[in-house]
Amino acid sequence: MTSAEFRDARNTPQLAQAVSEIIELEAPVSFDVLTDRLTKACGITRKSPQITDRCKYLVKYAKQNYGICVTAQNLSLHPTDDTKKYFLWRKEGDHDGIPEHYRVPAEGEKPRDAQDITFQEAARCAVYVCKTQYGMPRETLVKETAHALGFKNAGGWADLLCNAAIDYALHTGELSGTPLKIV
Repeated sequence: MTSAEFRDARNTPQLAQAVSEIIELEAPVSFDVLTDRLTKACGITRKSPQITDRCKYLVKYAKQNYGICVTAQNLSLHPTDDTKKYFLWRKEGDHDGIPEHYRVPAEGEKPRDAQDITFQEAARCAVYVCKTQYGMPRETLVKETAHALGFKNAGGWADLLCNAAIDYALHTGELSGTPLKIV
């Protein structure tokens, strides 16, 4: 498919169907990852602003026609940065609470960017790590959660993600504890 065909309104239904199928397989998935998967599947190698805008439109179309849900997450290394990352879910309500599973990279695969993982999914990982070790100090839980998600080091985005995940798990009651030990 050419970029002109990708932008052609007559192809909207089939492309929105492809968006829905990607979300069905990979949800929760970030908008950036969805755009990469969709453009790659269509044979488009260069993502221009027009292609990105078209993907945004296709997500809106899929939301109206297939019931997908879009949420925003703000993880920032800088307190003044309010950049949001958008995530796509199969349906409304899927983003409520902590999911039943979390994904890790396959053997030899590169982990997803920390910015492409929802704090809800990372919270499931933190709960699993914490409960299999019968609790641990928060700092250790951050490092072990990052490792379980496939990151070699906790720090930067991985550290932010894991701390947000632990806070969320504490908020939902999946984890409890003191500043010294979380269980």
